[in-house]
Amino acid sequence: GKLFASLRCDTCHNDGPLARGPNLENRFGQGVALEGGGSALFDAEYVRESILNPKQKISAGYQPLMPTYQGQLSEEQILQVITYLKSLTSEGQ
Repeated sequence: GKLFASLRCDTCHNDGPLARGPNLENRFGQGVALEGGGSALFDAEYVRESILNPKQKISAGYQPLMPTYQGQLSEEQILQVITYLKSLTSEGQ
């Protein structure tokens, strides 16, 4: 959670009415409707791709505003974010 906050992920990914990104609570293991049609599974691979190449699969209803974190996060840090997002689900608690 500290890394998520220190990277300021929570400024866009929150449950507020003006959130610029989807709320990520209870998303792990769920389907994600994508902008332009289609869907994806919100899993470790999806989170990794979203961190490194955020414009690849955009959640329906959102603008492609997320910056890439390519070269800014270590593999260990990416895994920490994945683990944190997994903990935000009922199965992770």
